[in-house]
Amino acid sequence: MPAKSDVQFELPLKTGSLVIPQTHATVPADCSFLWPFNLDLAGVHLVYATAQPIAQIEHTDGHYFFFFQTADVPADFVHAAVWRLHLSPNPAGRDLLLRIHYTGDVARIYHGDKLLVDNFFNGDPFDVGLMYLNVRKR
Repeated sequence: MPAKSDVQFELPLKTGSLVIPQTHATVPADCSFLWPFNLDLAGVHLVYATAQPIAQIEHTDGHYFFFFQTADVPADFVHAAVWRLHLSPNPAGRDLLLRIHYTGDVARIYHGDKLLVDNFFNGDPFDVGLMYLNVRKR
């Protein structure tokens, strides 16, 4: 098979589409590979990697994961940060503001498996009224 330039894969998922890799890549001729997505690495969510997983070692001081780079394609590892918030009732009835500073593609707030609100990165903080979240999660 000849080399392929400007390669990206769009995967339709329940939470939206995932594009791998985020920037176009060139796959060399006669190259075969497996790029993982939505992989649990001992509690760390790997969104995707442009390197192939080859081994995992569990040791007393942690888990170790090894990947093999796909020919001349730069190895890219994208992982998601997960934060858990526990909201107590607001007795004063004020709408308190949750301000999230982040860099990335998108930030999402879930209640269980239900998406409450999301924000596509534009350089500004992601502001959410906590009263809105309390109403939405009932």
